[in-house]
Amino acid sequence: MLKRNIIMATTKNPAGPFSLESAISILSDNFLIVLMVLAAFIGGFFVGSIWTENQLLRNGGLANVGGAAVPAAAGQPAAAAGEEVAPPIEKMPELTNADHKFGNQNAKITIVEYSDMNCPFCRKFHPTMKQLIADYGDDVAWVYRHFPFQGQNSTDAAVVSECIADSKGNDAFWKFVDSITAKADLGGGLSPEIIVAAAGEVGLSEAQVTACKADTKFQQIVTAQRDGGAATGVTGTPASIIVTADGPQEFVSGALPIEQLKTTVEKYL
Repeated sequence: MLKRNIIMATTKNPAGPFSLESAISILSDNFLIVLMVLAAFIGGFFVGSIWTENQLLRNGGLANVGGAAVPAAAGQPAAAAGEEVAPPIEKMPELTNADHKFGNQNAKITIVEYSDMNCPFCRKFHPTMKQLIADYGDDVAWVYRHFPFQGQNSTDAAVVSECIADSKGNDAFWKFVDSITAKADLGGGLSPEIIVAAAGEVGLSEAQVTACKADTKFQQIVTAQRDGGAATGVTGTPASIIVTADGPQEFVSGALPIEQLKTTVEKYL
């Protein structure tokens, strides 16, 4: 029928079958057919959309495309759509003498930071924390815990730092972390060479660094701290918990500017 109409349109319109007049004539003669085709296309699209939405709802929502997150700890409640679940800070492992503390041992407030030495935001937050301790003196202390999740260099740096703390003491631990922070910023990120160089500043040879990385004792310490952070609701770094004499009080996510961090701290002084 459509072919016959084209022939008829050509006859009616000597300008040819591809002229504007011919196209208008063909559409006019076949309006019902065109309308049915459009209706079928729109109907198919609508039915497909409904089916896709139904499958997403059945499977628990959209997949995480193009990104990775640290899995929630076992037993941690999942947030419903549009709902924020407060991190379970009451599950944070207790502070002990084994923790790496910077500042007054008897401070009113301790900020427990879960950090990754390969994380650029952690390196940005590091001088902020040092300034905070300097500004508040004996009132605020800082505890550093490991949460490596950005590759092998993250884990290696954490393990080596524990090895340094074990053999050289707490001051050497903090010197190593300070050096890693500065060197990684200058070098565009953490590397095995930076780990060796920073360890050398506190007296470890390259061979000793290699031995530290392979020591399961220090690997287990790092794994335990990371698991403790996950149980507390940590999913990225830096993540900090404000702790007072009454226990964990508040979860602070991200590299806050110092003035915003001070506002949070002063609520508990």
